[in-house]
Amino acid sequence: TRRLAPHELVDRLRPFPEAHRHARRIDRLPDDAELTALVPVIQERLPTLGAIGDLTDFLFRDAIVPDPALLVPKRWDAATTREGLAAAREVIASAGPVTFEADELEPRMRSLVESRGWKAGDLFMAIRVAVTGRTAAPPLFDTLVALGYERTLERLDRAMEILRAGSLVSD
Repeated sequence: TRRLAPHELVDRLRPFPEAHRHARRIDRLPDDAELTALVPVIQERLPTLGAIGDLTDFLFRDAIVPDPALLVPKRWDAATTREGLAAAREVIASAGPVTFEADELEPRMRSLVESRGWKAGDLFMAIRVAVTGRTAAPPLFDTLVALGYERTLERLDRAMEILRAGSLVSD
């Protein structure tokens, strides 16, 4: 898969999203333009063609409901995770849809982590789980860009609601 030209890879990948749609793992089929845009992000991480679902299904689902246990990094608690996601959401929202690019988002997010004294891995894991529902995904900032500005903000909001609801039960 790593040696295929982008158009060849798209041709060979096409049946997998179709099967995932049929199995209700995704809500809509990606078009060829979407698959082509993903090639640079996933090609090096694709051990087999069938692994595309694990890397990209979250992009083609209408909603993600992350597991609260996965949302909270090991060194954090639910309150810190909510605070981190809220701060990350502000940074992302302030970027706006026009400058919503990986190389614009990453320095801003690293600056946030530094200013709060957090470890980047903790915040980035919480964001990854919030937007993909998984602990493993393509590179975080490429993932956010692929997901898009509005859907990234919606998924961060949902994750914060899940954490808030969980804390009401346990507080």
